[in-house]
Amino acid sequence: MSRFDYSRLRATGDRLLTRFAQGNIVLSRTTTAPGANRWEDPVEATQTETLRGVVEGVAAAFVDGSTVLATDLQVTCAPPSMGIQPGDTLTIDGKSVTIISPRAEPAAGPPAAYVLIVR
Repeated sequence: MSRFDYSRLRATGDRLLTRFAQGNIVLSRTTTAPGANRWEDPVEATQTETLRGVVEGVAAAFVDGSTVLATDLQVTCAPPSMGIQPGDTLTIDGKSVTIISPRAEPAAGPPAAYVLIVR
């Protein structure tokens, strides 16, 4: 069992992502709940969170030509308090993009950062 302190790694990552953050990155999640009564329309709610992170072209190692394309972007960000779920979207400097592939770093345990492939 490793005694590596991931909370310390996350604090370092948060500090660096805050220092080198680029642009305005906003995570959005829209959920739909049924109306209070069967005859009422469903109610949509949108939850948003501003992220600290950096945006760059996708790393060549991730490009597979079908799921991840060379024209996609890679966002490295601090873990959002609302987490990452399928169907979430990002707005980067006013432009909406879809999260294609979210990856937590490290893959097990509490994430210190997320690498998001977006299109």
